[in-house]
Amino acid sequence: MGHSLTMIMLIIVAGLAAFYHRITRIPPIPEIQDVWWGNGTNKVENVDIFPFSINISSEAIDILNRRLHSTLESLTPPLEDTSFEYGFNSETLEKIINFWIKEYNWKTREKYLNSLPQFITRISGLRIHFIHAIPRANSEYKFFKILPILLIHGWPGSVREMYDLVPLLTVPQEVEGSWYAFEVVIPSLPGYGFSEGAHRPGLATDGIGLILKKLMERLSIPKFYIHGGDWGGIIASQMALLFPESVAGIHSNLCQANSPLNIFKVLLGSLTAPLVFGDTVSAGKIYPLTRFLPFIVQESGHLHLQATKPDTLGIALRDSPAGLAAYILEKFSTWTRACRISAPDGGLNLGSEAVRTVDGGSLIPLSTLLDNVMIYHITGSITTSMRLFAENLSPAHQWKDYDSIPVSSVPVSCTRFPDELFHAPEFALRARFPRLVHITSQPHGGHFPALEEPELLAQDIRASVTLMLGQMAPQRDGH
Repeated sequence: MGHSLTMIMLIIVAGLAAFYHRITRIPPIPEIQDVWWGNGTNKVENVDIFPFSINISSEAIDILNRRLHSTLESLTPPLEDTSFEYGFNSETLEKIINFWIKEYNWKTREKYLNSLPQFITRISGLRIHFIHAIPRANSEYKFFKILPILLIHGWPGSVREMYDLVPLLTVPQEVEGSWYAFEVVIPSLPGYGFSEGAHRPGLATDGIGLILKKLMERLSIPKFYIHGGDWGGIIASQMALLFPESVAGIHSNLCQANSPLNIFKVLLGSLTAPLVFGDTVSAGKIYPLTRFLPFIVQESGHLHLQATKPDTLGIALRDSPAGLAAYILEKFSTWTRACRISAPDGGLNLGSEAVRTVDGGSLIPLSTLLDNVMIYHITGSITTSMRLFAENLSPAHQWKDYDSIPVSSVPVSCTRFPDELFHAPEFALRARFPRLVHITSQPHGGHFPALEEPELLAQDIRASVTLMLGQMAPQRDGH
């Protein structure tokens, strides 16, 4: 009996030791391979950069409208007294389709989308699309420093997310006695919008980070700041780990710190929150877990499907413009505020102008949301965009365990919007980002702050970079 008890105790101790080692180990920074993701075998890279503008034929828009009309005749009525609890409400979709056909003028929207300078180049075998906005001196601002910044969108977004930020960042402002403005680069991620998707498996966020680094070098910008949310925040943190010599600082509205140790502490915090959490903001968003976890499960169904069968789902969404709109716009309902799942029309703004809610929040105009949907539709990129989930959640990529590696060489700033889906507690952020120089909580906004609250986001970017300016900031003379 004594021998059996000893064996049981040894097994328990060994198990606890293995668990402790797993949750506390810091893996090495992975080595990233420069892969040819284009069609065919590795070829000589064409480094030319070409101007680009969107130009969709009237015939294509006519076909779209005919398909939308056809969908109006086949919608399944929603259940009584429901809004978005069962997914996108078909009565709301009918209103959106009618707006799309009758009021949304593609040629006008196309002109707006072409108002920012766009370009195409080829990197690692892929056609990469990007916006490049450079501040210009005028009679009011003749001399100022230019700070290069890379803005990275996420899913189900596109470069359209960042349009409202550009005029807020490219106008010079005074910072500690000097005038600064941002030189803004906004790429379409590979497989998104006008950027080509990979032709072979394996292009995850770290590989995208290498492509974006090569893009900035091609623009003669060897060091730069990065802002990102959603995928953009993940790509930014991995770029800081892989290429710290290129990244002057990171700003993110979705800083993630999902190491096994941090997850264990969050679970432990459900029993002893005051001992684990240093900030009540995070605790209030995460606890009780009986409320938080069911919400995350409800809002992450797409994650499992897109990580396992993106091509199956992509066929359906590519075939139906209305289905594509429903799938994408549903995320702009609950991901901007959870309670909108039960609000009329899912809390979506069905007008063409921005609307402020009674509590000061913002509803994104429907025309803006349809701009984003149209980018997916006209490029046929929904399938290739969703493949990123499969690549990032593959065993090969997860084995690299980026979340367990502290980003210690680059200053980081995190801002948190109250209706964001995921809230990392401050202790987890400080563990993942030892050089965390700025952490703020915003009064309004959710998962898409560049569209919901561009002024708040731009202000926080500027404030964050101000704190980083003394740390070898990259600058270019404006003239």
